[in-house]
Amino acid sequence: MEAVVLWKVVPAARLAGGYRCMGRINFSARGSTRNGSSRSRVEISQGVKTGRNKESFLAADQTEPLENRKAQGKKKRDLEQNSVNALDEESNSTDNKSSPSWPISENVRSPLTSEEEAALAAEVQDLVHLQRQRDELEEQLGRTPSVEEWAEYVGSSVFRLYARIGKARAAKRRMVAANLPLVYSVAGRFQGKGLSHTELCQEGVLGLLKSTEKYDTSYKTKFSTYSFLWIWEGMSAAVKKFRHVLRISRTVYETTALVLRQKEKFQSSHGREPTLQELADMSAVDRDTVRNAFRVIRPAKSLERMISASDGEEYERQVADPDRSSRPWSHMRENELKLDINNALNTLTPREQEVLELRYGLEEERPHSRTEVGSLMNLSYESIRLIEIKALEKLRRVAKEDGLQAYLSRNFWDQ
Repeated sequence: MEAVVLWKVVPAARLAGGYRCMGRINFSARGSTRNGSSRSRVEISQGVKTGRNKESFLAADQTEPLENRKAQGKKKRDLEQNSVNALDEESNSTDNKSSPSWPISENVRSPLTSEEEAALAAEVQDLVHLQRQRDELEEQLGRTPSVEEWAEYVGSSVFRLYARIGKARAAKRRMVAANLPLVYSVAGRFQGKGLSHTELCQEGVLGLLKSTEKYDTSYKTKFSTYSFLWIWEGMSAAVKKFRHVLRISRTVYETTALVLRQKEKFQSSHGREPTLQELADMSAVDRDTVRNAFRVIRPAKSLERMISASDGEEYERQVADPDRSSRPWSHMRENELKLDINNALNTLTPREQEVLELRYGLEEERPHSRTEVGSLMNLSYESIRLIEIKALEKLRRVAKEDGLQAYLSRNFWDQ
């Protein structure tokens, strides 16, 4: 009988990129020796001593010719190598189909039992409770509390507080490590949607971390079932956020999706396009929100795209050419004027500023009469008139010193 090598494959070791040999049993039956006796040997090696040392085997092998021992040893090595090659080919074919591109092998743990999940979840909830108490203390003190103050607030010593935090964090890490294969599995469902497998796994781990803090054993469900929704939500939100050229907030994206669903529903039932007001009523939002929703879904245009096939001109040249705009620097000069006026008003007293703002409508309000300003400020008409005259004299002096008269020139705005 030729030598046979038995291998036991551990699934966790396959995730690490290879196979782990748990034990090897070599069976060899030799023919009759020169003196007519037969001999068989069974060697079991599992990391423990078999009771027979190397010298005893060598002494037994010396009874056979050297050529026979070499030939049988070569057959044994060839058979072992063939077995290893067959296992390697199976490993490669399996890895090409399902091996993760995301390096999770070193942190993978075996699935947790219900008792282990309950114990670990209790430790994590203790950390959440400690953090909540720290936030309450920070709100009371109006500053970040020290570790000593935190420990006193929770009724524990500093050493005991550190021990509880460390134990809870270790429990969270173990819960996450045991469910990393679930993150990899969910990430496969979002392939081809704008994010790589590694980026999807990162977002999924963030959702997994949140689920460890939200999980409660009173839900009567496994942690993997509960965390699946958090992992899925994290990856789904990331895909919605990053697959557009321009990033859109999650609230705006959900509102836009709601408006589009209501629009399709109205079209299927009425056979026509809904008006802006009808769409706003169906979506329970205002008209401006609906209008902004359609602006969000407007596709972005490339600057290298041709405006028309006839002239062959690109959008980039139209945007970059200042001659296409009438008075292109006018808005810049208006902004400079507003800035200079604000600097001039800062030289006045607060009461003088308030009088001029109400009198001339500088804060985007309508101009008020002196009587109205007096009633608003509980001052007489004459007091308002004197304050206004004094403030205008100050502004004239500041304008002359800072050269603001140029804004009054017609040629300035025609440049």
